Amino acid sequence: MAIGQPVNINLSRQREKDADLNFSEDCTYLAKESSLKAEFNIPNAASRLVLSADVLRKVINISMKLEAPKDKSRATASINWLSRQLKGTSHKNLSIKAFWPKRIPETMASLDAVLENPTVLIPPNVSELPTYLEVVRVVDMGARFKGAKTFVEDVSTQFPKFYHDAGQLLTKWVALAPKIKKKDPEESTIPTIFSEAREVVPTETMDINVDVDHEPQT
Repeated sequence: MAIGQPVNINLSRQREKDADLNFSEDCTYLAKESSLKAEFNIPNAASRLVLSADVLRKVINISMKLEAPKDKSRATASINWLSRQLKGTSHKNLSIKAFWPKRIPETMASLDAVLENPTVLIPPNVSELPTYLEVVRVVDMGARFKGAKTFVEDVSTQFPKFYHDAGQLLTKWVALAPKIKKKDPEESTIPTIFSEAREVVPTETMDINVDVDHEPQT
């Protein structure tokens, strides 16, 4: 209702068609992870919005995970690409998590710390670029987590608040179109079909002589 657009929960086809299977898989996940999780599809958003409720810690986690830019030469530039999108928003409880290639552990720091110094997310002796960057807000609900009414009230408030503070500001990374390489400053940098045609040299020539005075023989 806040954005005036349809928002739905992302489900597999099997779970969408089978309510019992959907419930069963949620129960299995809850028993294994001590958490319940749902992913929401928001029209034209940079990524799905993930909401999870951690039963043991009594907190809710709200996050959006984006693919990190691949056209940067340094990890700090990749991290700045994301953090600067959130520079003018409310930073309360917002953090950024970085996912790295190979077996490099994930790293996480508050948005304020990342804006001040992006290297806080870079592990020691790591020169690789991050693969994904995630914006996260953790809300400690304390005793209100136990109440059916208070839990729904807090989640109903925090969900659109995260989207207001972060989600609606995020844009996904898109690779730039390739540019024409410059060869010689004196030559045109844009090749054309005519310039290519001038480079073609005919291998054979044909002479056609027409004798207008020649009478055809009968």
